[in-house]
Amino acid sequence: MNRNKKATGFNGINRGTSGIKPQAKPVTNRIKLPSGQEIMLRLHSYKGSEEIQKHVRVDHLNIRRPEELTRDKLADIYEGIADGNQITNAIGYLGEDGLVYVVDGSRRMACADIADAPLRIDVSDSKIDPKDAEYIVLQSDKRKAFSYLDWGHYFSNKLEKLREETPALTQSLFADDEGVDKTLMSRYLNAITLAPVFWSVMGSNEISARVMNKMVTLNNALTESPVEAQQLHERYLENVGSAVPDSLGANERFDLLNRSFNQLNTKKRTVSKKVEPETLWNGSTAKQKVEWKQKSSKSAVINLAGLDEALQAKIKQAVVEALA
Repeated sequence: MNRNKKATGFNGINRGTSGIKPQAKPVTNRIKLPSGQEIMLRLHSYKGSEEIQKHVRVDHLNIRRPEELTRDKLADIYEGIADGNQITNAIGYLGEDGLVYVVDGSRRMACADIADAPLRIDVSDSKIDPKDAEYIVLQSDKRKAFSYLDWGHYFSNKLEKLREETPALTQSLFADDEGVDKTLMSRYLNAITLAPVFWSVMGSNEISARVMNKMVTLNNALTESPVEAQQLHERYLENVGSAVPDSLGANERFDLLNRSFNQLNTKKRTVSKKVEPETLWNGSTAKQKVEWKQKSSKSAVINLAGLDEALQAKIKQAVVEALA
């Protein structure tokens, strides 16, 4: 068994050429899902990565993101799966294309693929209803908590699709429909707007609401500053020094990141001065004007004063056309 073999993309690449078919054992189990749908599960067994990559995919409703399914981030279950000790079967369904789509168990699947180890999946002969699939996926959160980033991508994608049907859907109403606290939903959606340096430093798990809020504040400060994200990451690594980054808790990592930003941003704070807005246009009255205020090298604000709706719409359209 080659446990160090590099995975080549189990989540979509078909590199199997042997024509080997998975063994579908006659062992069955009937379960009734929250929607009332009853499905029959048959145990499918796969011998290793070749069969997995040939016959199995991750269903789009699975919240885990492919970039989270790396050897390092699977350390809590990797050795067990690699040794063939898969305690709980994954759950999936048989698609019309003949492939098995995993609804729950993408981490187990990734471990087996990377380690070229066996994988067991309880497979439904019929497609699982989206709401039932979501229910099954959410049970995983009780075993291995999803990160703010996982939830952020999940809810962002769902909100985007819903807005195709209902453009006026607000984040607040969306949170109500999903049964999620509005503040928590805001943190989820803010997570995917943070500069990548935050997740490189912090990782995606074990982050409290308090630290998450601090990360958003620091990200805003970074956006308004002349400090580049790469500079911040390099200074963070310098400040970590001989310490093992993985041994640092979320609070320690954030404090180091915040200290690194303050060190780099000192020059900007000492030489900064108030910047007066530039008048771009004056109207027929003293109250009518358009101003441009450069807040930083990365941020500027256009102020429309005393303009009626028609003029505002005209300027808005001009901006849209200029950036098209």
